[in-house]
Amino acid sequence: MKANDEGTLVGAWRLVSWVHEDIETGVRKILFGDHPTGSLVFTPSGRAVAILTGEGRKAPKTLEDRIEAYGTMVAYSGKYQIEGNMLTTRVDIAWDQSQVGTDQVRFFKINGDRMEIETPPFVIPQSDGRLVRSFLTWQKEH
Repeated sequence: MKANDEGTLVGAWRLVSWVHEDIETGVRKILFGDHPTGSLVFTPSGRAVAILTGEGRKAPKTLEDRIEAYGTMVAYSGKYQIEGNMLTTRVDIAWDQSQVGTDQVRFFKINGDRMEIETPPFVIPQSDGRLVRSFLTWQKEH
């Protein structure tokens, strides 16, 4: 399976930035800090693996710490396909069980060693029921 014509999607990517935008107001917020951490891997066989965590996370010591840590991460994996600039991952394992079996759709653009990803509108717990979209910037690892 070819990831795209140049084969540039395949490999490991490091998260540079992650911003959420309120669809109605256009207000942008950084939910996971100015320096979130993340890794995104695309294999030649068609599997995507993503894990993103918030800045300044601490090792949990109590149940409350674990609940807070859960809210400062995203992790999932599944088979991916590409149609034009649309990347769809069929999730088969995730940190949030409600994501399993869903299609995670993203729109991407690669410019050299940088990849820009935009999500379609969605609702997150931090948005108080409002639609947001995410903008993520990734740097390819060599």
